Amino acid sequence: QTDEGSSLLFSIGTDQVFYLTQQTTATASGWQQDDLSSRLSSAHGGKKVVAKTFAVAQNFISRKIDVVLAITVEGADYLYVSLNNSSAFHAVNTLTIDWHLMAFDDPFQAGALVDIQNLYISQTNRDEYIVADISRSTLRPASDFLERYYIDAQKISGRHWNNLPMGGDLNPGVCSALGY
Repeated sequence: QTDEGSSLLFSIGTDQVFYLTQQTTATASGWQQDDLSSRLSSAHGGKKVVAKTFAVAQNFISRKIDVVLAITVEGADYLYVSLNNSSAFHAVNTLTIDWHLMAFDDPFQAGALVDIQNLYISQTNRDEYIVADISRSTLRPASDFLERYYIDAQKISGRHWNNLPMGGDLNPGVCSALGY
């Protein structure tokens, strides 16, 4: 929610656009909707951007809002993050959200296209973790299972995508939860 107590609803519409719908007293309906994904088209040569999946978290301490979005452009998936967004009323909108591409850079899977299945944001008292599950169908060797990656947005580890082995194999379409 906003600092003022208004509700924030993030969603992907039937038009495959990623929206933020904010509670407001400024409209007759009491809600204002902002398209947060369509302007990413300019980073992809003006091609159609399809919002695929997302994760949102509000930091326990700072109350800042972090957003992770997977989009598809001409059959290829891309991961974008927007971190430390203000939670003040209408601070996150079409013009203010600052997207950063997390290019797939696993050196063991160079050149592979990613098929992003799930996104997660998990927090502890001190840190926040962004996790992406991708289908192994486009990796080497190909399989019907998921591969999990920790996303290092600041590239402290030297790359954005860092393999995070799972305790077992999961099929695409199976959702897991990050635990303690």
